[in-house]
Amino acid sequence: MRVGGPARYLVTVESPADASSAFAFAHAHNLPVFILGGGSNVIFSDAGYSGVVIQPKMLQKTIVLENEDTVLVKVGAGEVWDEVVADMASRGFWGIENLSHIPGLTGAVVIQNVGAYGQEASQVVHEVELLEIKTGAVRKFDALQCCFGYRTSIFNTTEKGRYLVLSITFRLTKNGSANLSYRDVQTHFTGRKAEELGLADMREAVIAIRSAKLPDWKVVGTAGSFFKNMLIPEPQLVDVERAVFLVGGEVALGTLRQIIKSENSKVKIPTAYLIELLGLKGYRYGGASISTKHALVIENAGEATTSDILTLASMVCDALYTTFGLVVELEPEIVN
Repeated sequence: MRVGGPARYLVTVESPADASSAFAFAHAHNLPVFILGGGSNVIFSDAGYSGVVIQPKMLQKTIVLENEDTVLVKVGAGEVWDEVVADMASRGFWGIENLSHIPGLTGAVVIQNVGAYGQEASQVVHEVELLEIKTGAVRKFDALQCCFGYRTSIFNTTEKGRYLVLSITFRLTKNGSANLSYRDVQTHFTGRKAEELGLADMREAVIAIRSAKLPDWKVVGTAGSFFKNMLIPEPQLVDVERAVFLVGGEVALGTLRQIIKSENSKVKIPTAYLIELLGLKGYRYGGASISTKHALVIENAGEATTSDILTLASMVCDALYTTFGLVVELEPEIVN
């Protein structure tokens, strides 16, 4: 987002030995440690970070197993994620093509269980290689041990700060088919059948959809989606619908009923729609603004500070709670 102050120390690591040395340095000097990937989903305070920022640069793309149907590909945590997706698509390997055009490094994919357009990392993760920070031991977890959930894993919840991701082995398929489960992807391919589409078609479509909906992070300071969608118990939907009707009438209520999704006795509420309904799309505070392209996105509209961004985010959260009784979580990690 192009905000935040400086780090006291920055260390790039290319191996487990590098990482162990960096952690030992921090421990010897009694300094906090923050592991930073590509920085696409992190907001640092205006004061910066007074400790050691460690950035993984482990580079590897190795086929460790291959048969007629399946391929296991081991990818270093420091590889640029979208370059990995492009490489796998060019080789004819299905499973991550709908995760195209997402900024950041590969290691972050398992931490947040990155998902988009009908695919999630958890669906293709075979094994995660980790450095246990305290002991220096290298460990391996399968997908079940990662306890993946919606934008979560043990690495950003119960075991946050315990491990450094070294590599991820993905289980991809050679005989896949186009995943058209997401509405925007379906619309893009109206009139075409899944079996007619190749990996290049899917990758190009996802890049086009994301580019149309989201600001270009290479041009505009952004962390992508700033607010998570909300999962609520089914009985609570009645109260939400009543509030939506009071704000936008029958039309707004009808739209809400079309776009909500049921998931395991809960209802997923699209946060972006409620933000738009409140008229906050494009709203600005200081140098930060709600994107006119997508209401989940906060942009650095020019000379923003972290304080501007977090104040604007708080205003949105307060409005959603006051009007709809809903508590929304922030997607980026806020540091300091």
